[in-house]
Amino acid sequence: MARRKAEPETSTPYARLTKFVEQSRYALQHSSLAQQEDLATLGTSLTAIATEENRWSVSVNVADFERLGYVAGSLRPFMMNESDAVYLTKVLADFGRLASPDLRTSVVVPLTSAWKTFPKQHYFSAAGASASDADEQVHYIKDRQIAVDWIHGRFTHVDSSRAERVRRVGDHAAQQALTLWVKDSIALVRLVQVAIQNADDARLLR
Repeated sequence: MARRKAEPETSTPYARLTKFVEQSRYALQHSSLAQQEDLATLGTSLTAIATEENRWSVSVNVADFERLGYVAGSLRPFMMNESDAVYLTKVLADFGRLASPDLRTSVVVPLTSAWKTFPKQHYFSAAGASASDADEQVHYIKDRQIAVDWIHGRFTHVDSSRAERVRRVGDHAAQQALTLWVKDSIALVRLVQVAIQNADDARLLR
């Protein structure tokens, strides 16, 4: 997207959309995880390995914590930071303001719906922290919440209560939850980026 003349970085809806496209493109282009051919199946596909005595070891294909932490950090402005100009709620609102009625109905509304339902989607649940060490009741947390709590509590260390909430979630469950959150976030950010760029290329933004 070309910046319109005399337009500060986030002063208008178009400027904010331009910033989102540029920033998200940079984030995805510099993420090896976003470039993986098997990205769509990460976190859900299984690998079976033959072991001794005719037994099989089955594991879920996940990304390693170091890569997940890096990519999650680059996605936080779009997915988590509500005060950021490129936060998806703001981006989609600006997209809707500039879109024609037909474009708004066919593109912006479905993308907004996908964004609103993103936190509610989940693949599995895992046991989290109990109210106390003496509490024997098992409290289950959905993978979306595990990922968000892990990012805030373990990667960025900005919220100790979130780290506490996932303290009994095993590393493998956390790794799978993070993999699923990251790959779905990449897919959604990429969809919004491409939709905005295509609309701008076709001169459909007012």
